[in-house]
Amino acid sequence: KLVVLSGSMDERPEEYGIAHFTEHMCFHGSREMDETAMLGLFRRLGAEYGSDVNAFTTFDHTAYALEFRENTPDLLADGLRWYRGIAESVLFNQDDIDRERRVIFAEKRSRDDLSGRQMQASFPVLFRGLKFADHATIGLDETLRRQQRAHFLEFYRRCYRPDLMVFVAAGDFDVAALEPMVRAAF
Repeated sequence: KLVVLSGSMDERPEEYGIAHFTEHMCFHGSREMDETAMLGLFRRLGAEYGSDVNAFTTFDHTAYALEFRENTPDLLADGLRWYRGIAESVLFNQDDIDRERRVIFAEKRSRDDLSGRQMQASFPVLFRGLKFADHATIGLDETLRRQQRAHFLEFYRRCYRPDLMVFVAAGDFDVAALEPMVRAAF
């Protein structure tokens, strides 16, 4: 996993929803690994979106996860390259932003059911006195519509910094062999 210690509470009012939107944009490629190469890596891993390749954004962090069915040095190196791209060189192509905005709005609509409304209504009670009690991680329609490439780059520069990132590896691999790979990648 790559954990970015920045979430929706790090958004400015005009940015509401950009932390979660940025999470989505990380799946559109980086200078390290374009979208085609990224999808090729996922296929080689035998990975499926949502189960083997996943990410989520909370109030205080965003986490990206890959599940490796095999831990060959080549696959591990490519996985590390994908994480490095997330960490420092997401492309934020405006056409991708515009396409992904529709995905975000579809996700937002899917959450607008009884369960989602109950959860959002409970926040002011559960988190009384806390800043995020009235804050929805997915954002507001008006701020989501306005987000352009420059807004993403500003948020990304401010919040996707090495001092706000933690790389976590767990599983059946040789730590002594993985450690130099991680150091070389980051």
